[in-house]
Amino acid sequence: MLPGLVPIVRRIFEVSRSKWWQLVAGPLIAALIGLLISLKSWDGQLALTLVPFCGAVGFVGVALLLLRDAGRSLSGAAGVAGLTPSKFVGEGLASTGEFDEAAVLNEIVQEVGRPLRGGTQIWQMYRTPARTQWLGRGDLIDQIYRQYADIVHRGEVRWAAVIHANATLYSPGEGDAGAQVVYAPDGAPLARVRAWATACYAVKNTTPANPAVRRIADMLTDELERALNWPIPSSLCGRASAITTVVMLPRALLPLGHLTCPFFPVFADPVTKMAVLVPSGWWPAPLVNLWVLAGRGSGVGVGKR
Repeated sequence: MLPGLVPIVRRIFEVSRSKWWQLVAGPLIAALIGLLISLKSWDGQLALTLVPFCGAVGFVGVALLLLRDAGRSLSGAAGVAGLTPSKFVGEGLASTGEFDEAAVLNEIVQEVGRPLRGGTQIWQMYRTPARTQWLGRGDLIDQIYRQYADIVHRGEVRWAAVIHANATLYSPGEGDAGAQVVYAPDGAPLARVRAWATACYAVKNTTPANPAVRRIADMLTDELERALNWPIPSSLCGRASAITTVVMLPRALLPLGHLTCPFFPVFADPVTKMAVLVPSGWWPAPLVNLWVLAGRGSGVGVGKR
């Protein structure tokens, strides 16, 4: 009976969206296990002792897990200073030709888990970052912040390539900003996603005859219009399904605190089509290494548009 409870308990904690709910569920589940053991032995005195003991152990266990996850949270001061040195593996990565993007993405998926993520898993990845000071009331970008947890909860890990970004992101500084990116909801090789970004950027400051392409061109030329979940026309991405959206880039979650490479992994939400950055604390060493080398001026896969 007890082995059969294991997958049930695991699923309860996976779908739980609240750490406070887990502090209640943990002791109750542990107490239930104690009760089942007591019933199996038909010992009432054992039940009076074992059930409270198991409940207490369950509460302490969940509390310790939550404290551990709080310490691993990447949303606060730990940020770049605490992450980059431990992940930077030296000067060995010299070119994008040595960068196995499929293996990197797979390792991230193994680290963050697959959808649906929940409870402590979301909490330890990051809390919703603080809204930027320039974000006004009614700004469409506010939708990203309001739905952060849901996007992380449901999001598939995908490569996103930068079409263009706020100029302040290309150098160290203060304040967070966003980038207009492209990604494939069903997944696509990084080289293909980057090619779509290049094709989109090429129509900036032009007036294409195709209305769908002109919409993209006008948005990029304006640089103020919010495109959160727009499909990319087939003339720019072939037969593939591709989306362009804004991704906010908190400096504390980027290696070196600024944009050094024009691509990064995101949680891409299949419901809203919006996406948020996978924090660099969850990136494998080769990806962090690539960003650090690019930031040091090695020219590895960098492209400021």
